Amino acid sequence: MYMKQMIYWLLALTLLVNISCEGYTEEELGVANLVLQPDKTQVKVGETVEFTVTFSGESVTEKAEISCLTNGKVLDTSSFTATQVGDFTFQASYEGVKSSKVTITVQADEPSGNTSRFVRQVCVMDLTGTWCSMCPDGFVFLNTIVNMSTYKDVVHVMGMHSKGGDSDPFHLDVTDEINNELGNGPLGFPAFVVDLRVKGSLNGERPLFRTSLDESLNKYLPHCGVAVKSQLDNSQAKITVRLQSEKTAEYRLAIYVVEDNIRSKQNKGGKYVDNYLHRHVTRRLLSASYKGDKLGTVEAGKEVAKEYTLEIDSSWKLDDTEIYALAIDEQGHVNNMAVCKLKNGDTDYWYVTE
Repeated sequence: MYMKQMIYWLLALTLLVNISCEGYTEEELGVANLVLQPDKTQVKVGETVEFTVTFSGESVTEKAEISCLTNGKVLDTSSFTATQVGDFTFQASYEGVKSSKVTITVQADEPSGNTSRFVRQVCVMDLTGTWCSMCPDGFVFLNTIVNMSTYKDVVHVMGMHSKGGDSDPFHLDVTDEINNELGNGPLGFPAFVVDLRVKGSLNGERPLFRTSLDESLNKYLPHCGVAVKSQLDNSQAKITVRLQSEKTAEYRLAIYVVEDNIRSKQNKGGKYVDNYLHRHVTRRLLSASYKGDKLGTVEAGKEVAKEYTLEIDSSWKLDDTEIYALAIDEQGHVNNMAVCKLKNGDTDYWYVTE
């Protein structure tokens, strides 16, 4: 009787061991022993996550390697500071053993009151033409204003040329579309458009220009940020535009190619000059229209991205050529924008600093 009980107990123990180990590989058993533990799994942009790594209950944080599988980077320390929204997956490794994966969710920091985490950048379209005798004078005024300390670096000018009554080598059809469709009908040149919201003459409405800049910076605050990256490959450029929103809203993206410092003819005060310096000449619109390509609804704290392929014109001076990316809101106005060098440029989100 005693021997039978011993046999039963041995059979039961063997079955229990088999059940406990069945289906587990040596690597999976190692995962159970190596644990990656974050101090939080949800953070805002700018906040830091601290990781600890334990192996069989003992801390090996300083010896373990922690990798971000999302971007393929290994952390220099045991902490991760969030710089953009999204989900980021991490894994630790120690002595050939890997931990289970841990995901950190990064959200945008909600602005309080009439504030934004993003620097407000303003789009100015200078409606002009090589045939326009008064346009050089209009640009001198416009350029003087935008180079004031209040506006420098945050106001970006696009020279939008119209064919007019004479041939203009830089003309774009979209220039006349903007002039005809915005405001109360077309204006004579030179004229300006600020954020696709205000249009005015650079002959008779000059005070309005500066007022509209101040309104864009102080009244129409941004609720999104824009980041742009351009990768040049022979005669093509791959352009990636990212948009991060602080509130749930609909957006469109309008992407332009702008070349600076072009020497060409210009009617200046009724007389043509051959070597006039043209600034910020818009060369191409990559989007379907000036109203932008639809991104749809972007949820608060989320990021969306859109890619464009650009065929490079051999006449462009690449070192003087940039990508202008405009984020257009539900009202059809520019809410924010970013500028990036066409030649392998990389412009990240621009955050307000204290």
